[in-house]
Amino acid sequence: MLAEAENALVAAIKAAPIAQKLKQVDTLPDLDGDSLVKRFATDAPAVYVAPAASFGISNSVVTVGFGIACVARNANGQAAARKGDGKMIGMYQIAEIVAALLDGFKAGDVPLYATSISIMNEEKIYKAGLQVAVITLQGKATLPPSIDATSLDDFITLNSQYDIDPHVSAAEHAKWAQEPPDHSTSKPDLTDNVTL
Repeated sequence: MLAEAENALVAAIKAAPIAQKLKQVDTLPDLDGDSLVKRFATDAPAVYVAPAASFGISNSVVTVGFGIACVARNANGQAAARKGDGKMIGMYQIAEIVAALLDGFKAGDVPLYATSISIMNEEKIYKAGLQVAVITLQGKATLPPSIDATSLDDFITLNSQYDIDPHVSAAEHAKWAQEPPDHSTSKPDLTDNVTL
Protein backbone atom coordinates (compact mmCIF):
# COMPACT_ATOMS: atom_id res chain seq x y z
CA MET A 1 0.00 0.00 0.00
CA LEU A 2 2.65 2.57 1.02
CA ALA A 3 5.20 1.65 -1.65
CA GLU A 4 2.47 1.78 -4.30
CA ALA A 5 1.39 5.22 -3.06
CA GLU A 6 4.94 6.60 -3.22
CA ASN A 7 5.48 5.16 -6.72
CA ALA A 8 2.14 6.57 -7.89
CA LEU A 9 3.09 10.07 -6.69
CA VAL A 10 6.39 9.99 -8.61
CA ALA A 11 4.62 8.66 -11.73
CA ALA A 12 1.91 11.35 -11.55
CA ILE A 13 4.46 14.17 -11.37
CA LYS A 14 6.53 12.66 -14.20
CA ALA A 15 3.38 12.43 -16.37
CA ALA A 16 2.32 16.03 -15.69
CA PRO A 17 3.34 18.92 -18.00
CA ILE A 18 5.51 20.44 -15.24
CA ALA A 19 7.95 17.52 -15.64
CA GLN A 20 9.13 19.16 -18.88
CA LYS A 21 10.47 22.09 -16.81
CA LEU A 22 12.26 19.92 -14.22
CA LYS A 23 15.64 18.21 -14.39
CA GLN A 24 14.67 15.52 -11.88
CA VAL A 25 11.53 13.88 -10.45
CA ASP A 26 12.22 10.97 -8.10
CA THR A 27 12.02 9.63 -4.57
CA LEU A 28 14.21 11.46 -2.07
CA PRO A 29 17.80 10.17 -2.36
CA ASP A 30 19.33 8.25 0.56
CA LEU A 31 21.51 11.20 1.52
CA ASP A 32 21.53 13.73 4.32
CA GLY A 33 23.11 17.02 5.31
CA ASP A 34 25.70 18.44 2.93
CA SER A 35 25.42 15.50 0.50
CA LEU A 36 21.68 16.09 0.07
CA VAL A 37 22.15 19.83 -0.43
CA LYS A 38 24.81 19.14 -3.10
CA ARG A 39 22.43 16.73 -4.84
CA PHE A 40 19.64 19.31 -4.73
CA ALA A 41 22.00 21.91 -6.23
CA THR A 42 22.99 19.53 -9.05
CA ASP A 43 19.43 18.44 -9.86
CA ALA A 44 17.51 21.73 -9.46
CA PRO A 45 14.87 22.41 -10.58
CA ALA A 46 13.59 19.15 -9.15
CA VAL A 47 10.81 17.46 -7.21
CA TYR A 48 11.40 14.65 -4.73
CA VAL A 49 8.86 12.44 -2.95
CA ALA A 50 9.56 11.24 0.61
CA PRO A 51 7.44 9.40 3.18
CA ALA A 52 6.52 11.09 6.46
CA ALA A 53 8.67 10.21 9.46
CA SER A 54 5.79 8.27 11.03
CA PHE A 55 2.30 7.04 10.21
CA GLY A 56 -0.40 7.08 12.87
CA ILE A 57 -2.62 3.99 13.20
CA SER A 58 -5.99 3.72 14.93
CA ASN A 59 -8.53 0.89 14.51
CA SER A 60 -6.74 -0.43 11.39
CA VAL A 61 -6.81 3.01 9.73
CA VAL A 62 -3.42 4.47 8.83
CA THR A 63 -2.84 8.22 8.57
CA VAL A 64 -0.55 8.29 5.56
CA GLY A 65 1.78 11.21 4.91
CA PHE A 66 4.26 12.24 2.26
CA GLY A 67 6.47 15.27 1.77
CA ILE A 68 7.04 16.61 -1.73
CA ALA A 69 10.25 18.66 -1.88
CA CYS A 70 10.17 21.32 -4.59
CA VAL A 71 13.72 22.50 -5.30
CA ALA A 72 14.75 25.53 -7.37
CA ARG A 73 17.98 27.33 -8.11
CA ASN A 74 18.72 30.33 -10.28
CA ALA A 75 21.98 32.07 -11.19
CA ASN A 76 20.15 35.41 -10.89
CA GLY A 77 19.84 35.00 -7.12
CA GLN A 78 17.47 33.93 -4.37
CA ALA A 79 14.49 36.00 -5.52
CA ALA A 80 14.69 34.48 -9.02
CA ALA A 81 15.02 31.00 -7.50
CA ARG A 82 11.83 31.64 -5.52
CA LYS A 83 9.77 33.42 -8.17
CA GLY A 84 11.30 32.24 -11.44
CA ASP A 85 12.62 34.63 -14.05
CA GLY A 86 10.72 33.75 -17.20
CA LYS A 87 13.47 31.38 -18.31
CA MET A 88 13.82 29.10 -15.29
CA ILE A 89 10.88 27.93 -13.17
CA GLY A 90 10.85 29.11 -9.56
CA MET A 91 10.12 27.34 -6.31
CA TYR A 92 6.73 29.06 -5.88
CA GLN A 93 5.62 27.93 -9.33
CA ILE A 94 6.76 24.34 -8.75
CA ALA A 95 5.06 24.17 -5.34
CA GLU A 96 1.78 25.69 -6.55
CA ILE A 97 1.55 23.44 -9.61
CA VAL A 98 2.49 20.25 -7.75
CA ALA A 99 0.19 21.02 -4.79
CA ALA A 100 -2.73 21.58 -7.18
CA LEU A 101 -1.86 18.39 -9.08
CA LEU A 102 -1.68 16.19 -5.98
CA ASP A 103 -4.45 17.70 -3.82
CA GLY A 104 -7.13 14.99 -3.91
CA PHE A 105 -4.89 12.60 -5.86
CA LYS A 106 -5.50 8.89 -5.32
CA ALA A 107 -2.02 7.37 -4.91
CA GLY A 108 -2.56 3.65 -5.30
CA ASP A 109 -5.52 3.06 -2.98
CA VAL A 110 -4.75 6.07 -0.79
CA PRO A 111 -6.53 9.41 -1.38
CA LEU A 112 -4.13 12.22 -0.45
CA TYR A 113 -4.72 15.91 0.19
CA ALA A 114 -2.28 18.82 0.36
CA THR A 115 -2.37 20.18 3.91
CA SER A 116 0.51 22.69 3.92
CA ILE A 117 3.51 24.12 2.10
CA SER A 118 6.59 24.82 4.24
CA ILE A 119 9.61 26.80 3.13
CA MET A 120 12.93 25.31 4.28
CA ASN A 121 15.07 28.12 5.64
CA GLU A 122 18.29 26.37 6.57
CA GLU A 123 21.56 28.23 6.06
CA LYS A 124 23.08 25.36 4.03
CA ILE A 125 20.26 25.60 1.53
CA TYR A 126 20.60 29.38 1.10
CA LYS A 127 24.40 29.19 0.78
CA ALA A 128 23.96 26.68 -2.07
CA GLY A 129 21.68 29.19 -3.83
CA LEU A 130 18.64 26.97 -3.38
CA GLN A 131 15.01 27.61 -2.53
CA VAL A 132 13.12 24.55 -1.23
CA ALA A 133 9.44 24.18 -0.37
CA VAL A 134 7.93 20.99 1.05
CA ILE A 135 4.30 20.16 0.32
CA THR A 136 2.73 17.98 3.00
CA LEU A 137 0.23 15.41 1.73
CA GLN A 138 -1.97 13.43 4.09
CA GLY A 139 -4.69 10.84 3.74
CA LYS A 140 -6.23 7.82 5.39
CA ALA A 141 -6.12 4.19 4.32
CA THR A 142 -7.23 0.92 5.81
CA LEU A 143 -4.51 -1.57 6.68
CA PRO A 144 -4.54 -4.66 4.47
CA PRO A 145 -6.00 -7.72 6.20
CA SER A 146 -3.56 -9.77 8.22
CA ILE A 147 -2.72 -13.32 7.21
CA ASP A 148 -5.11 -15.95 8.56
CA ALA A 149 -2.72 -18.36 10.30
CA THR A 150 -5.31 -21.16 10.13
CA SER A 151 -5.07 -21.15 6.32
CA LEU A 152 -1.31 -21.85 6.37
CA ASP A 153 0.18 -25.32 6.20
CA ASP A 154 2.21 -26.59 9.13
CA PHE A 155 5.80 -25.37 9.28
CA ILE A 156 7.90 -28.38 8.28
CA THR A 157 11.36 -27.26 7.12
CA LEU A 158 13.62 -24.29 7.84
CA ASN A 159 16.25 -23.56 5.20
CA SER A 160 18.76 -20.80 6.00
CA GLN A 161 21.53 -19.60 3.73
CA TYR A 162 24.22 -17.29 5.09
CA ASP A 163 26.39 -14.88 3.16
CA ILE A 164 29.53 -13.69 4.96
CA ASP A 165 31.60 -10.64 3.87
CA PRO A 166 32.28 -9.97 1.09
CA HIS A 167 28.60 -10.29 0.20
CA VAL A 168 27.27 -11.34 -3.20
CA SER A 169 24.60 -9.31 -4.99
CA ALA A 170 20.89 -9.28 -4.19
CA ALA A 171 20.31 -10.99 -7.54
CA GLU A 172 22.41 -13.94 -6.37
CA HIS A 173 20.48 -14.04 -3.07
CA ALA A 174 17.24 -14.22 -5.08
CA LYS A 175 18.62 -17.20 -7.01
CA TRP A 176 19.44 -18.96 -3.74
CA ALA A 177 15.87 -18.40 -2.52
CA GLN A 178 14.32 -20.15 -5.53
CA GLU A 179 12.81 -23.60 -5.16
CA PRO A 180 15.05 -25.47 -5.80
CA PRO A 181 17.97 -23.11 -5.00
CA ASP A 182 20.15 -22.04 -7.92
CA HIS A 183 23.84 -22.22 -6.94
CA SER A 184 25.17 -22.21 -10.52
CA THR A 185 27.15 -18.95 -10.21
CA SER A 186 27.58 -18.57 -6.43
CA LYS A 187 26.69 -20.37 -3.26
CA PRO A 188 26.11 -19.42 0.38
CA ASP A 189 29.02 -19.56 2.81
CA LEU A 190 26.87 -21.54 5.23
CA THR A 191 23.63 -23.48 4.81
CA ASP A 192 21.35 -24.77 7.55
CA ASN A 193 18.42 -27.17 7.00
CA VAL A 194 16.18 -28.16 9.88
CA THR A 195 13.27 -30.53 9.42
CA LEU A 196 10.68 -30.48 12.17
